[in-house]
Amino acid sequence: MLTVGVDVGGTSIKSALISVEEGRYTILQSFSTPTQGDKGAEIIVGNIVKAIKHFDLSKVDKIGVATAGTVDWDSGIVTYATDALMGFTGLRLSEVLTKKLGTKVTVVNDAVGALVAECFCGAGVGYERVMMLTLGTGLGAGLLVDRRLDEGSVVDTRLGHYALYPNGDRVCFCGKRGCAECYVSATGLKKSAATGDLREVFSNKSGKYTKALKGFFEDFTKVVKIASEQYHPDLILVGGGVVELGDLWWKRWSEPCERQISAKLRRATLGNAAGVTGAVYCALNGVFQRQ
Repeated sequence: MLTVGVDVGGTSIKSALISVEEGRYTILQSFSTPTQGDKGAEIIVGNIVKAIKHFDLSKVDKIGVATAGTVDWDSGIVTYATDALMGFTGLRLSEVLTKKLGTKVTVVNDAVGALVAECFCGAGVGYERVMMLTLGTGLGAGLLVDRRLDEGSVVDTRLGHYALYPNGDRVCFCGKRGCAECYVSATGLKKSAATGDLREVFSNKSGKYTKALKGFFEDFTKVVKIASEQYHPDLILVGGGVVELGDLWWKRWSEPCERQISAKLRRATLGNAAGVTGAVYCALNGVFQRQ
């Protein structure tokens, strides 16, 4: 079976042509295009369509989209999105894409999509209650309960908008101050370090970024402790673009953090493939009422 998976982030839209055979998800081709999230819903939707139509759809059986923003599981409506995706709040994204493409499109939250991929195809296999934190442009946080794919078992916790610093010095895309993702994300760390080169920051050969890294590690540890205390997962996976650089920082941060949360931490294993794979897995296996 041929499928297309899409991962809509605040910076870029990734899509992939994926072969699904006997439970194996194999990426055959990949594509990426800018999101242009500040241009409004019409432009963003156009870019999603572009990312899907990059592939020959004549033999494609299923299309799944995982997008930033809170998505109603059953309907595929974006119930909330920050200004990173202007005009997305209230958008009937599943319906809009299905009409534009003439093929049913299933839509889920991006953190949930990555979580589902890891739970059924990656590092979370075998665990009953799994949370995944996704460090990218923002901070995604999804929870899977009882390894089921229905409305009650797959949760976008929106932990990225937890008030880590109430009335803090940074204004989030959501309009509030001090949200966790203002500090614990690629965007947050780049701001703290005053550079866009995270490889240089994590290498920190000159010692110039010691303060920024210390703050990032401390804030991330707070987020992980909150996740553990509020949601009681058996496992906490960490993925996203920042973790792609994990060889430079993971052990430095995780070993002290592990001692505080009873060894629940693990790096995600699917990398950039998680979002697109999870979108397809949800489309094929999820129980939806109105999508």
